[in-house]
Amino acid sequence: MQKRLRILITIFWTILVFVLLTIPLPQTKDVGVSYADKIVHAVLFGVFTFLVYYSLVLGVKNRKKLLFFSVFLGIFYSFLGEVLQFFIPSRTSSELDLLAGILGVLISALIIYAKYKKS
Repeated sequence: MQKRLRILITIFWTILVFVLLTIPLPQTKDVGVSYADKIVHAVLFGVFTFLVYYSLVLGVKNRKKLLFFSVFLGIFYSFLGEVLQFFIPSRTSSELDLLAGILGVLISALIIYAKYKKS
């Protein structure tokens, strides 16, 4: 039951991230780099990576491989989000958003690694 709940939460988060990245935004003046936007990307994909790892960790013997898999999925999803935004009117694809997403994934991975290294 606990694993199923973790998987459902991960699916919900994945859908939420997709919706947030693909809804058209109202036209605004470009004010340059928005650091709040970068923080949002880091949090979205950091939490995604964390949830993927913890939804699959129960019963897994090789946690290091699972962590690499979670990082790969997080980076891939961040990349996919930027590709999708390229095709959506009023959205822009940004290398800095991608880097922020990757940074969030890596920070999440470091936290997970530090936690499972202690146990």
